[in-house]
Amino acid sequence: MNIVIISDTHTDAITSLPNSIIAKIQEADKVIHAGDFISYNLYLQLKEKSKSLLAVKGNMDRHRKFSELPEYINTEIGGLGIGISHGAGTPHNIINRLLYLHPGAQIIIFGHLHNPFSKKISGIDFINPGSLSHNRTIKQKTYAVLNISDNNYHIRIKTLGD
Repeated sequence: MNIVIISDTHTDAITSLPNSIIAKIQEADKVIHAGDFISYNLYLQLKEKSKSLLAVKGNMDRHRKFSELPEYINTEIGGLGIGISHGAGTPHNIINRLLYLHPGAQIIIFGHLHNPFSKKISGIDFINPGSLSHNRTIKQKTYAVLNISDNNYHIRIKTLGD
């Protein structure tokens, strides 16, 4: 299973995203958006373009229509426990706050920081795909890919153009 993970898109329409990421979204078995769409229109367009979309609302998703999106998701994909949330507050102690929301998860996907991040901490893989509009520590626009096969998985942070 090929999963494209994005977050912090901060845009109003799918046409504002690079064509290369739109193609990857359409090809993926599943797309995960870890919040901060900004525009509900973008959420609807991603839902239409992807085969399957899992999404949470972020701290900037304030339109009343976003109330239908959960703040966090705990699910199973390909036999793996996966937690998805945007994250909130300061970067300090964010990992502990995520652990509290996603007990038992093997993989925790989050956004909010605008920094691409993939690291195993206490046996749990944390993935932050960065941003397709504004990363804070690097100039490139980033996303993540999670491939799952037979309860094994591989995570990659990718820059547009990879």
